[in-house]
Amino acid sequence: MAWPAVMISGSCDQRDFGRGDFQELDQIVAVKPFVKLAAKATDISQIPRLVFEVINNAISGRPGGCYLDLPSDVLHQKISEADATRLLAESQFPRIQECRVSENQDIQSAVSLLRKAERPLIVFGKGAAYARAENALKKLIDITGIPFLPTPMGKGLVPDTHELAATAARSLAIGQCDVALVVGARLNWLLHFGEPPKWSKDVKFILVDISKEEIDLRKPHLGLVGDAQQVLDMINVEIKDNPFSFGKSHPWVEAISKKVKDNVAKMEAQLAKEVVPFNFFTPMKIIRDAILAEGSPAPVLVSEGANTMDVGRAVLIQNEPRTRLDAGTWGTMGVGLGYCVAAAVASPGRLVVAVEGDSGFGFSAMEVECEVLVSLNTSSTVFMIAIGLGSAISTRVSNELGAGNPQAAHLAVYVVVSLSIIEGLGVGLVLILVRNVWGHAYSNEREVVRNVAGMMPFLSLSHFVNAIQCVLSGTARGCGWQKFGAIINLGSYYLVGIPSSVILAFVAHLGIKGLWIGIIFALFLQDVLYAIITVRTDWEVEVKKARERVYDSIVVCDSAICPGETA
Repeated sequence: MAWPAVMISGSCDQRDFGRGDFQELDQIVAVKPFVKLAAKATDISQIPRLVFEVINNAISGRPGGCYLDLPSDVLHQKISEADATRLLAESQFPRIQECRVSENQDIQSAVSLLRKAERPLIVFGKGAAYARAENALKKLIDITGIPFLPTPMGKGLVPDTHELAATAARSLAIGQCDVALVVGARLNWLLHFGEPPKWSKDVKFILVDISKEEIDLRKPHLGLVGDAQQVLDMINVEIKDNPFSFGKSHPWVEAISKKVKDNVAKMEAQLAKEVVPFNFFTPMKIIRDAILAEGSPAPVLVSEGANTMDVGRAVLIQNEPRTRLDAGTWGTMGVGLGYCVAAAVASPGRLVVAVEGDSGFGFSAMEVECEVLVSLNTSSTVFMIAIGLGSAISTRVSNELGAGNPQAAHLAVYVVVSLSIIEGLGVGLVLILVRNVWGHAYSNEREVVRNVAGMMPFLSLSHFVNAIQCVLSGTARGCGWQKFGAIINLGSYYLVGIPSSVILAFVAHLGIKGLWIGIIFALFLQDVLYAIITVRTDWEVEVKKARERVYDSIVVCDSAICPGETA
């Protein structure tokens, strides 16, 4: 369901318009392409009427926002209480009624056109999806046996796998049909404006749209103004009294079915090819099979990118209504990830799948990268404390062992490990406390700030285990355990950390959080292994090893030539 939207904003003083006033903009002209109604109050007396008008337009007819402009000088005008009461009373006209087909004769004419057609076609789009007309549509198609063609946002109202789906025979269907019932879809560029050469020059359009202006613009053979579901219900009732069906053996239905089978076979052959490097078809087949394997409720598919959308429309299958979002009539790139977030909020029980082309994803990639970089930057900043402690203990342990002081080396390890625990807890607590404001230091984008706040508990935990790891690995370096350190690091990250990150991020769908949890697993394993080695260390033996390394590194020179001397 679409929510009504009304935006009311101020603008510059009317006397200063056109003179370069502060933040001057012709706001009516700027917003008009994007709203159903854009109005401007030039006097305070107009405000009540215009407020009711924009609200009425917002809650009636096709979905869309409305805009009201209130110049600053109008906002400072005054009227008497009596005039205000009168204006309010005069402005409260009845709410605009939803457009309905008033004449049953129009419904009869539509049914008659479909009945007499030789090559009828039903086309439906997002207007039918908004109206939740899927049951009425399927009933009409099943009763009459008329092939159908959905526009991208109409896919799924009737399953793509339905035997009368003409998506795979689009060119034949629109090129040869003689009567087209178009429900909640505009005859714009997506449908080639309903004109030759894509459409037959003799095709008769029956347009069903909630907007009378849309029907007036297209000038169809027959226009039915009204809610898509209500109009289709009326058509079904009219057909019920005198049913008709084209049947599978009808030449038109057979021609569509044959073309669909041929094109689907060609598509499946393309999908079956193993191409290296792979093309669009390889990942699309994998995505298609994965989506179908989810069953019901079907995932919401968000598709963005020119070639990605084109190939996706042909390959990806929608079997449930309102499960597809793409770049829309304007082909606006950069909307994909925002649509994903909105879809997840609107349908928390559904999986949301984003199929993004590189160009489409590029518009939103920076926001995702920003969230990751904020986390990395924060982690790197606080990591400087831990790495300082690690360097300190490495130097201190090596010095004490070299000097033959095992107790001092042991004490240093105990003290610095304790400091790392205190530091890790302290910094982690601070990160959690500032999680809701920390993102503002990097970005004003609320989505980025919110996602950074969600990452901070994971950053806090990772820093805590990392602080201990820094000190324990520093101890290993000071003792000369570089070989053990390399084995521990390789095993922790490549056998545990990276596989865990991949599984959690891409299989468990935890995204960035999954990547970070995998790193935490690796750090925790490092802590455990380093701690076991450190606790089991015999410091007296380490002193002896240190002395042996010192003696082994001494070069004994003969009496004739030593380093630094010449013969």
